[in-house]
Amino acid sequence: MKFLDAVPTLVVTDVKRSLRFYVEGLGFEVEWVWPFDRIEKAQACVRRGEVRLFLTKRPTEATSVAAMITAIFVDEIELLFEQLTSRFAALGWPMDHEPPRVFPWGLKEFTLRDPDGHVIRFCDETYEVE
Repeated sequence: MKFLDAVPTLVVTDVKRSLRFYVEGLGFEVEWVWPFDRIEKAQACVRRGEVRLFLTKRPTEATSVAAMITAIFVDEIELLFEQLTSRFAALGWPMDHEPPRVFPWGLKEFTLRDPDGHVIRFCDETYEVE
């Protein structure tokens, strides 16, 4: 027996708003949305390449959403940073993060936050520690 995959589940306050952020802002595609027949969506799955994320609506009885940190490994992190900066500018969204930099643990990274405060940490492991 082997493990095949892990998909982070991000609890969000508004699935529709989160879909816009991940699809229009980060370039993911919608894999599925549930329930299919209602305007108020309860859960969705987005995908970009091999990376999938579940977006789940916060239960109405919950008072807040606990922010998560999700690391997404990429190649060509500089190109991704440029693409996201352009996308966000075109959408009129603020880009409140630093450009990618190499950390002592050997990854080149940059982070950003989604509308619910979840930290998306983009990492590229093709760099040497300086």
